[in-house]
Amino acid sequence: LVVHGPGYGHTPTSLVVAGGRSDEWGAARGDIVTGKLGYLRFGSTLLDARQARVWQPRRAVHRGATASAETLRAIIREIPGDARARLHSACRRLVTVLAAADATAVWAGTRALVGNGPGLTPSGDDALVGLLAVLHRVGPTEFCSDALRLLAESLDALLCRTTTIGAHYLRLAMDGHFGEHLTDLVDALGSGNGVGTEQVARVRAT
Repeated sequence: LVVHGPGYGHTPTSLVVAGGRSDEWGAARGDIVTGKLGYLRFGSTLLDARQARVWQPRRAVHRGATASAETLRAIIREIPGDARARLHSACRRLVTVLAAADATAVWAGTRALVGNGPGLTPSGDDALVGLLAVLHRVGPTEFCSDALRLLAESLDALLCRTTTIGAHYLRLAMDGHFGEHLTDLVDALGSGNGVGTEQVARVRAT
């Protein structure tokens, strides 16, 4: 469970605290959250979560007719700024070997990304979550189904290379669960209508 303020958007396993500032919680980033009978404790805060509302992501609108390796390459090309500069080459290589259904090369391409970069969720993990989001929400097609299977087989053996939180979000992504801001961005990219700078900024901030 991840506890954060409303600016980070909803995720499948987060609790968004609407009131107060995080610096008033008596907790530091990375502290453990424990819970019992609807109450959560983190740092010096005891939070009553019994009446919390449950967020549900929008249902995916599958665009099966166009979901292919080239679709993914086109989406990767649209990712702007420093994220693209750092990761788009590795992602494009991974998409190429996914399209070829080369399990050994998929494992190598996935290994190059898992745990790659700084932070609680390394940049390479974030790229893989984004790739999984596209495969889940733009599909299903035979390509997407095969690519998801190959990625899951590789990731199962590689999660030990990343952080606990990075592995947590990768497991969620393999099962098709993504955060609010990423879901909005991927759906916009998949629609072919383009994205706004605010959508990109929200994903970068989280």
